[in-house]
This record gives sequence, C-alpha cells and structure tokens, in this order.
Amino acid sequence: MVFALVFSISAVLAAIAGFMVAPITGTSIGIENQIVILSMVVIIICGIGSIFCAFM
Repeated sequence: MVFALVFSISAVLAAIAGFMVAPITGTSIGIENQIVILSMVVIIICGIGSIFCAFM
C-alpha cells in the first residue's frame, strides 16, 4: 500500500514537472540528449541520494 502511494505521488510530481518545463524547452529531435546530459551533471555534482540537491 505504501509503495503504491509513493509511486503515485512521484508520478504526479513528474507530470507536474513535465507540464512546467514543456513550454520552456519545447520539443525537437534530440531533446532527450540535452535532458539526459543535464541530469547526469546534476547526479555527478550532487551525488545520488542527496535530499538537499533534489530541491536545487
């Protein structure tokens, strides 16, 4: 039950983040490369599991 609740909350937060970033970035061919590179930079700088960096 807890797993389903946490999963649904994270899915809602991901959808909200997608709605917020879509007008800024737009869509084009190869957009996934930019997002993956930015995500890897954040993971490398902050580390995995850092709560502080999750809100940056």
